[in-house]
Amino acid sequence: MTTQFLIISAFGLFVLFLLFKYEGKRKRGKKVTGRGGDFDS
Repeated sequence: MTTQFLIISAFGLFVLFLLFKYEGKRKRGKKVTGRGGDFDS
């Protein structure tokens, strides 16, 4: 049970990391094209 939980949590973290990276790239692109002032914050 513990190994299964570790595998599931690791996989979940990996998926979250990919989603976060994708969202960050998309938001950054939007900010650059829309309002350049918000890029740094």
